Amino acid sequence: VEEVIFRGNLKGVWATFDNLTISSELTLVAGESNIRTDSELILTNHITDSIALKVNLSRQYHDKVPAGLSKADSVTSFSLQFRF
Repeated sequence: VEEVIFRGNLKGVWATFDNLTISSELTLVAGESNIRTDSELILTNHITDSIALKVNLSRQYHDKVPAGLSKADSVTSFSLQFRF
């Protein structure tokens, strides 16, 4: 598909406490054939100087999808991060 698209992206980070960071990202890609929105919310808790717990909530939305499919997909992940 050859078409003109618009792509916009917003990012934000908030260090609520010394050991907790909240970050988010929103991306919009829009064209004549479809509109796609990606959003992400990340919570990072620094347990120690070298270990952190990360919770990631991601959601993807498509304006037009084939019949019978959902327009939105969500993923939640938990991870431990180690710094050496």
